[in-house]
Amino acid sequence: MLDELKLNEANFDRHIDAQARIEQREMCHLRAQHKEKAGLTRPEIDARRKVDMITDMTKKFGKVTVGVHGMELPKFSETAESKLWWKYQPHESEPRFQSRLMLKQSHAFWA
Repeated sequence: MLDELKLNEANFDRHIDAQARIEQREMCHLRAQHKEKAGLTRPEIDARRKVDMITDMTKKFGKVTVGVHGMELPKFSETAESKLWWKYQPHESEPRFQSRLMLKQSHAFWA
């Protein structure tokens, strides 16, 4: 038992009781309030972090859109010709069938 007591005697001076811990926390808080350099508030930190994340993600991923096949998708909207594609498609001015049911009946008749 004396051997155990001698082993633990070195730690007796370093033991901090509850009151001492509370006082240390309060002093730390007071030291943090009296800094010479102004710190950032939480909203400022969040805003800076958000801007950093947006720039990082933009740099990593950019405007590249990847399809199922793993390649970049074609950009049809970038050229003027592709924007007008729908205007130049052939269409009938007077179609034979005005409704889906009439078209379906005609196909059933020919089948």
